[in-house]
Formats: sequence, C-alpha cells, structure tokens
Amino acid sequence: MDNVNRIRVGHIAPRILLDDPDGKRIDSYSFKGKKNLIIVFHKGEKSRGCLDWLQELRKSSKKIELFNCIILAIAVDQPRLMKKLKQKMDWDFPLLYDKRSETISAYGVLDSSSEKGEPHPATFVVDRLGIIRYRKVYSDYKEKSTVREILLVLEGLT
Repeated sequence: MDNVNRIRVGHIAPRILLDDPDGKRIDSYSFKGKKNLIIVFHKGEKSRGCLDWLQELRKSSKKIELFNCIILAIAVDQPRLMKKLKQKMDWDFPLLYDKRSETISAYGVLDSSSEKGEPHPATFVVDRLGIIRYRKVYSDYKEKSTVREILLVLEGLT
C-alpha cells in the first residue's frame, strides 16, 4: 500500500477545508476546542463496502453525538452524485468533495493506483485539540473499524 503511515496517532490532524455538495465550506479548524471528529475517507458511490461503513456510523450517530463528535465523510465523487447519495442514504453528516485530492494527500491516504485521485478507505478520530487519536487505513472495507472501536476511542476522550 502507498505511504499511508506518514500521518499517525498523536500527530496534529491536517486542516480540512472542503465544500459539501451544496457549496457550503466546512473548516475542521472551526471545530477546535468544541467537537471531536470522525473523519472517513471513502471511495464513494461505487464502493458498497464504503457505503455500508458510513451507514453503520449513521445508525450510531446518536451515540456518537453523546461524545460531542461529528462525522465528516470525504471522497472525490462529483457534488451532484454526493447530493443524491446523501438523500438516498438519509445521512445527516457532511459529505465533502475533495476535487484535487489535497486533503486526501495531506492525510496520507491517496491511492496512487486511482486515476481519479481516490483515497484508500480510512477512518480517523480527531480530538477537540486537533490531535489524531485513532487511525485505520484499509486495503478494503472487509477490514474496517467497528463502531464499537470508535465509541471506545471517543469514550477515552471524555
């Protein structure tokens, strides 16, 4: 797999400054001191495994919110596809469009074999101070994190 170990637990999380499908700019720095973040890099609408993982997180969103946490999902899908996907899946968290794969690269999860600049599927938990407290990068979503793992990490942040 590519150089996915560049960003590790204990590192300061790179800034995320991306638009959602409606053009609303989301800045991860606006959550500093306020919210923990679950950041999910996914292959988008073509990956059933990625969509299933995001759906699992959505089903646990009430538990996640108890830990003062929000989910940010990042892909290279076109905004119109993201908008349809968000409506179809009934997701209440931001889907962010990384057109030039800049955030994907900053987090060290760029899949060099992808012509579109897609990420390796990955999950990060970032605390309110902006420090990465959990990261898992997958070769595929058969190895994905579990909601239980994520909740245990979030529990440790309180």
